[in-house]
Amino acid sequence: MGCPHDQDGDKVFDGIDQCPDTPAGTAVDAKGCPLAGAAPGPLPDSDHDGVNDFLDKCPDTPAGATVDASGCPLDSDHDGVWDGVDKCPDTPAGATVDANGCPSDSDGDKVFDGIDRCPARLPAHRLTRSVVRQTPTKTA
Repeated sequence: MGCPHDQDGDKVFDGIDQCPDTPAGTAVDAKGCPLAGAAPGPLPDSDHDGVNDFLDKCPDTPAGATVDASGCPLDSDHDGVWDGVDKCPDTPAGATVDANGCPSDSDGDKVFDGIDRCPARLPAHRLTRSVVRQTPTKTA
Protein backbone atom coordinates (compact mmCIF):
# COMPACT_ATOMS: atom_id res chain seq x y z
CA MET A 1 0.00 0.00 0.00
CA GLY A 2 1.39 3.40 -1.01
CA CYS A 3 1.44 6.76 0.69
CA PRO A 4 -1.41 9.24 0.12
CA HIS A 5 -0.85 11.49 -2.87
CA ASP A 6 -1.26 15.29 -3.17
CA GLN A 7 -1.01 16.11 -6.88
CA ASP A 8 -1.46 19.91 -6.58
CA GLY A 9 0.74 20.25 -3.46
CA ASP A 10 -1.88 22.04 -1.35
CA LYS A 11 -1.40 19.64 1.61
CA VAL A 12 -4.87 18.09 1.10
CA PHE A 13 -4.66 14.49 -0.10
CA ASP A 14 -6.21 13.76 -3.49
CA GLY A 15 -8.78 11.35 -2.02
CA ILE A 16 -10.53 14.22 -0.21
CA ASP A 17 -9.36 17.21 -2.33
CA GLN A 18 -12.47 18.80 -3.92
CA CYS A 19 -10.34 21.27 -5.91
CA PRO A 20 -7.54 19.07 -7.30
CA ASP A 21 -6.00 21.74 -9.56
CA THR A 22 -5.43 24.52 -7.02
CA PRO A 23 -2.54 26.78 -8.16
CA ALA A 24 0.69 26.16 -6.27
CA GLY A 25 1.11 28.24 -3.11
CA THR A 26 -2.59 29.16 -2.82
CA ALA A 27 -4.07 29.04 0.71
CA VAL A 28 -6.82 26.42 0.85
CA ASP A 29 -9.56 25.22 3.20
CA ALA A 30 -9.89 21.68 4.60
CA LYS A 31 -11.47 20.54 1.30
CA GLY A 32 -8.49 21.76 -0.74
CA CYS A 33 -10.34 24.72 -2.26
CA PRO A 34 -8.87 28.25 -2.36
CA LEU A 35 -9.83 30.59 0.45
CA ALA A 36 -11.52 33.85 -0.57
CA GLY A 37 -8.79 36.37 -1.40
CA ALA A 38 -6.07 33.71 -1.18
CA ALA A 39 -2.63 34.54 -2.60
CA PRO A 40 -0.60 34.25 -4.81
CA GLY A 41 -1.84 36.35 -7.67
CA PRO A 42 -5.30 36.49 -9.13
CA LEU A 43 -7.19 33.25 -9.53
CA PRO A 44 -9.13 32.64 -12.74
CA ASP A 45 -12.58 34.26 -12.94
CA SER A 46 -13.95 33.30 -16.36
CA ASP A 47 -17.24 35.21 -16.06
CA HIS A 48 -15.62 38.28 -14.42
CA ASP A 49 -18.12 38.42 -11.55
CA GLY A 50 -15.48 38.81 -8.83
CA VAL A 51 -15.72 35.19 -7.59
CA ASN A 52 -12.86 32.90 -8.64
CA ASP A 53 -13.71 29.85 -10.72
CA PHE A 54 -12.81 27.44 -7.89
CA LEU A 55 -15.54 28.89 -5.65
CA ASP A 56 -18.03 30.02 -8.33
CA LYS A 57 -21.23 27.91 -8.23
CA CYS A 58 -22.72 29.86 -11.16
CA PRO A 59 -19.88 30.04 -13.71
CA ASP A 60 -21.80 31.81 -16.51
CA THR A 61 -23.08 34.90 -14.71
CA PRO A 62 -24.26 37.55 -17.22
CA ALA A 63 -22.12 40.68 -17.48
CA GLY A 64 -23.13 43.39 -15.02
CA ALA A 65 -25.18 41.13 -12.72
CA THR A 66 -24.66 41.48 -8.97
CA VAL A 67 -23.66 38.17 -7.37
CA ASP A 68 -23.59 36.60 -3.91
CA ALA A 69 -20.46 35.08 -2.28
CA SER A 70 -20.98 31.89 -4.31
CA GLY A 71 -20.98 33.78 -7.62
CA CYS A 72 -24.70 33.35 -8.24
CA PRO A 73 -26.72 36.32 -9.55
CA LEU A 74 -29.20 38.06 -7.25
CA ASP A 75 -32.76 39.13 -8.12
CA SER A 76 -33.99 41.13 -5.11
CA ASP A 77 -37.42 41.95 -6.54
CA HIS A 78 -37.93 38.44 -8.01
CA ASP A 79 -38.92 39.72 -11.46
CA GLY A 80 -36.54 37.50 -13.42
CA VAL A 81 -34.05 40.28 -14.23
CA TRP A 82 -30.76 40.14 -12.29
CA ASP A 83 -29.75 42.93 -9.90
CA GLY A 84 -27.10 45.12 -11.50
CA VAL A 85 -28.81 45.00 -14.91
CA ASP A 86 -32.36 45.61 -13.59
CA LYS A 87 -33.26 49.22 -14.43
CA CYS A 88 -36.38 49.07 -12.19
CA PRO A 89 -35.12 47.23 -9.07
CA ASP A 90 -38.27 47.62 -6.95
CA THR A 91 -40.87 46.05 -9.24
CA PRO A 92 -43.94 44.86 -7.28
CA ALA A 93 -44.43 41.09 -7.08
CA GLY A 94 -46.43 39.70 -9.99
CA ALA A 95 -45.95 42.65 -12.34
CA THR A 96 -45.05 41.83 -15.95
CA VAL A 97 -41.64 43.28 -16.84
CA ASP A 98 -39.63 43.92 -20.00
CA ALA A 99 -36.00 42.85 -20.60
CA ASN A 100 -34.81 45.80 -18.48
CA GLY A 101 -36.92 44.71 -15.48
CA CYS A 102 -39.39 47.57 -15.86
CA PRO A 103 -43.13 46.94 -15.49
CA SER A 104 -45.65 47.67 -18.24
CA ASP A 105 -49.12 49.23 -18.04
CA SER A 106 -50.72 48.54 -21.41
CA ASP A 107 -54.12 50.07 -20.55
CA GLY A 108 -52.72 53.22 -18.94
CA ASP A 109 -54.64 52.88 -15.67
CA LYS A 110 -51.49 53.16 -13.49
CA VAL A 111 -51.84 49.52 -12.38
CA PHE A 112 -49.07 47.32 -13.78
CA ASP A 113 -49.84 44.45 -16.13
CA GLY A 114 -49.74 41.13 -14.32
CA ILE A 115 -51.32 42.57 -11.16
CA ASP A 116 -54.08 44.57 -12.87
CA ARG A 117 -57.38 42.91 -11.93
CA CYS A 118 -59.36 45.03 -14.38
CA PRO A 119 -57.31 45.23 -17.57
CA ALA A 120 -59.14 47.19 -20.27
CA ARG A 121 -59.94 45.32 -23.44
CA LEU A 122 -59.60 48.52 -25.45
CA PRO A 123 -56.91 51.16 -25.05
CA ALA A 124 -57.97 53.79 -22.48
CA HIS A 125 -58.34 56.55 -25.12
CA ARG A 126 -61.00 54.50 -26.96
CA LEU A 127 -63.19 53.78 -23.96
CA THR A 128 -66.37 55.84 -23.62
CA ARG A 129 -68.16 56.88 -20.47
CA SER A 130 -71.63 56.23 -21.82
CA VAL A 131 -73.36 53.01 -20.97
CA VAL A 132 -76.32 51.81 -22.98
CA ARG A 133 -78.95 50.03 -20.91
CA GLN A 134 -81.54 47.78 -22.27
CA THR A 135 -84.81 47.55 -20.40
CA PRO A 136 -86.38 44.13 -20.61
CA THR A 137 -89.82 44.18 -22.14
CA LYS A 138 -92.72 42.34 -20.56
CA THR A 139 -94.58 39.86 -22.61
CA ALA A 140 -98.22 39.13 -21.90
